[in-house]
Amino acid sequence: MSCPYGEEDIFQLVEGELDPGRRRALRAHLRGCAACRERYERELMLSDSLRSLGRSELRETPSIACQVAMALPTRSGRARIMWTLFGAVLFALAVVALELRDVSLITAGMEVLGFSWGVASGLAGMLRIFFTAAGSFILLALAVGALIDLGIAAGWILFRRRRAREA
Repeated sequence: MSCPYGEEDIFQLVEGELDPGRRRALRAHLRGCAACRERYERELMLSDSLRSLGRSELRETPSIACQVAMALPTRSGRARIMWTLFGAVLFALAVVALELRDVSLITAGMEVLGFSWGVASGLAGMLRIFFTAAGSFILLALAVGALIDLGIAAGWILFRRRRAREA
């Protein structure tokens, strides 16, 4: 028999994240399904034990994130080898295509570097123009913000002094 509820539903029930209608339906299902009831009880015990540890003990343990990352499924060795071979073949094809067009790798690399430098230089020029045009406005906005902050701080200090005198 296949259950309509999965691990995620049971986890959400234990954590109290299900809406009331779904929670009632899942609880009714747990009364009749031994497998789901066993998963629910196991999840409940795990959740209770984690809550009982307290934050200080959790800080002293080694990184849980590392353990979780290591437990996650990864691609099989065969799939990794296939992707590596695929990348190597694509690289070799790119080199052959460049050579057939009579372009050396160094020349192609220099062209890419020159293009990248041109883009970076253009962006720097655009930013310089923007900040030249908007600089006065930005300084004015910063000055107004600083004055507002000073006013709030002065009001807070006066309020605290008045409360201290009243007490």
